[in-house]
Amino acid sequence: MFKKKEFETVYNLIIKKELAQANQILINLRQFGVLDPEYLFLMSLFLMETGRTYLAIDSLLLSLKVDNTPEVMMKNNFESTSEQLAKKRYETLISLFEKIKINDLKNMVIEAMEKNDASKFLEHLSMVMPGIRLKSKL
Repeated sequence: MFKKKEFETVYNLIIKKELAQANQILINLRQFGVLDPEYLFLMSLFLMETGRTYLAIDSLLLSLKVDNTPEVMMKNNFESTSEQLAKKRYETLISLFEKIKINDLKNMVIEAMEKNDASKFLEHLSMVMPGIRLKSKL
């Protein structure tokens, strides 16, 4: 599911609830770039497991945004996430929006996942959540 073996290791640690070890590796993985969509996805899972739902949502949204911004991906030499990871990211967002009872956004994510196109959802987010933007210097 992940392009980097280290990311797969962190994912497995999070699934096993070995959060202290996962956190330490995540800290070390910042060298790959804190905007890497796969890194952001892992951070969101870690944040979910530590009860920080809203930060987890922010990380997932940023992961989605970066993955759908070709200029940022190319500038940072990031690879696009796998289809499997993209689907998992959508499913995680859906469950989090369900958890905090934001059905409008949940339904938009479902639509984006079904169409495999996040552009409408991301455009909506930029209007209602102006904090989810990428600085032009990235």
